[in-house]
Amino acid sequence: MTDPKVLALVAVPRVLRPVLVDAFTRVWEGEVEVHDSVPPLASLAVVCLEDPEGLELGAWRQARVPTLAVLAAGARRMRGQVLPEPLVWTLGLDDLDPRVLSLAVRHALALGETWRLRDELRRLHPIVELGEVAPAVSHELGNPLTGLVLNLELARNALAPLRFPEQEGLQALVADALEGARHVTRIAADLDRVSRPVGRLASVELRPVVEAARRLSAEPLRGVTVSVTASRALTVRVDERRFTQVLVNLFRNAAQALDGCPSPRIDVALDAAGDRAVVRFADNGPGVPNTVRDRLFEVGATTKATGSGLGLALSRQYLSDMGGTLDHVPSPLGAVFEVRVPRGVATEHHPTLVPDISLVNASLLVVDDVPLVCRSLARALTPVGRVDTTSDPEQALAWMASRRYDVALFDMNLADTTGRALWGRLRALPTADVRHVVILSGAFTDEEQRWLDAEGLLGVRKPIGADDVRDLVIARIGKK
Repeated sequence: MTDPKVLALVAVPRVLRPVLVDAFTRVWEGEVEVHDSVPPLASLAVVCLEDPEGLELGAWRQARVPTLAVLAAGARRMRGQVLPEPLVWTLGLDDLDPRVLSLAVRHALALGETWRLRDELRRLHPIVELGEVAPAVSHELGNPLTGLVLNLELARNALAPLRFPEQEGLQALVADALEGARHVTRIAADLDRVSRPVGRLASVELRPVVEAARRLSAEPLRGVTVSVTASRALTVRVDERRFTQVLVNLFRNAAQALDGCPSPRIDVALDAAGDRAVVRFADNGPGVPNTVRDRLFEVGATTKATGSGLGLALSRQYLSDMGGTLDHVPSPLGAVFEVRVPRGVATEHHPTLVPDISLVNASLLVVDDVPLVCRSLARALTPVGRVDTTSDPEQALAWMASRRYDVALFDMNLADTTGRALWGRLRALPTADVRHVVILSGAFTDEEQRWLDAEGLLGVRKPIGADDVRDLVIARIGKK
């Protein structure tokens, strides 16, 4: 809490100011002040609204200050519902009794302190922040990487049958550039992985998640030999973002423990034990000192001079929340940590009869507000058939009302609208004949993914390569 403590009455009607100032002065130890907006030093804010409809509005929601709402009507009805932060409680005009206000104020301050500690925890544990900035970074990388990978793949394919003196050198240049672009693409995919919504359990392949965590830990692992072995292909049911964070933390902890060790090495073994998948981290470092072994997973326990003592405690909690465990396994050499998580249901891959590309003569539409993406997708898809491209949603709707399309690809985030809105308008067109719609995006939010699932639409994350987008479109065409 800030000092001095200020309770701010925000945008309160003039007729109610004396009543509320008097009521809150009786239960507040600091200053009670009237403001047009929440001041930076406020410890608590109080807003006055006519009814619950106003709870979703108001600039006061932008401030990171616990807030009480005094409602002229509907306060009791709201108490059984989840309130949007920073709102913590609703009061009616008949709830100004000092005993009620005192409890409400104490409740709000307790929640405010919880938020403060949570923010401090995030500051001390940067990997949590990665999941919060990743969606924006992943989305911004998606469009330019799509154009880069598509065009490099097309250049590689165009050079292959040609014969001229400089061909070999040009092929090597394109191959190196494509390798670099694909590496950045993997980073974008890794960022997308840790941006997935927290708390959502899903079946995912284990090894790709481990490899993503390894890449995200590349800097601390510099100079460390890392091997990842698997006894079989494994699928796990986890909260992918939190699970990735746990693996990153274990990679980084092992790397820090190996600092200064000769021939540092980390061996990661993936195996199954009944209905559990096991990820075993073993390093050849000094191991865990006896002085901290018994409290290794307690907050504050650390073997590092600059450690926060939060990583292993958080990791164990994250795994527990998804039905998993994290344990230290005694070992005569180095440190060994074992992660166990529920196994998932493997995605069944049914063979699909894909038509010969030379026999396909499809009609395709690409709607994207990035010209580079439009041009690149058109080049990649031209062997499949006729490709119309536009950045104008109205032009796209006019075409879809008068032409038949086998597949239409909409970007989710267009300049003046969204792929979701465009889909809604398409469905309202009585003359539209579009067999399949695919939605592209650098990163889908949880709400967008739920919408895709509900509508039965395919969502594809950018970047996507030329071969992949052609295969995707041909598979859609072959799908009834």
